[in-house]
This record gives sequence, structure tokens and C-alpha cells, in this order.
Amino acid sequence: MSLEDLKRFLEIDDLEFVYNDKLYYICLINNTYFAGEANRDDTEYKTFDDLINNFIIEENPLKDIIKDIYW
Repeated sequence: MSLEDLKRFLEIDDLEFVYNDKLYYICLINNTYFAGEANRDDTEYKTFDDLINNFIIEENPLKDIIKDIYW
């Protein structure tokens, strides 16, 4: 999935994905993104750019590992 595809998808639905055998989620509520590892506290991101640059998964921002994610 490309970053553009991800942005469009999140505008219509929540997303769960697996990365290195861990489950993560992203959802958009009232123009704010919430993301995190399943069964842990989530983090709030004000914009899509904030999300892709600051949602860190195993020391990597989302934008750098998106091609490696199992959707």
C-alpha cells in the first residue's frame, strides 16, 4: 500500500495490520488519527503527515516501513 492509498483508506475505514508478528491499528476520529500496538495505549496524531512521520514502529517511522507491512 502506498502512502496515498493509506490516506484514502483511513478516510473511510479503520486499519489493522501486522508488522513483525505484532498487531497495530490506525483510526481517524474527528480529523485526528489514533494509532498504536493492539492492547496498548494509543497515540494521537493531528495530521496525516504527523502520523506517517511520528508513528514509530520498532524504531522506524510508519513512512519508512509501509512497504513491508502485511495489510
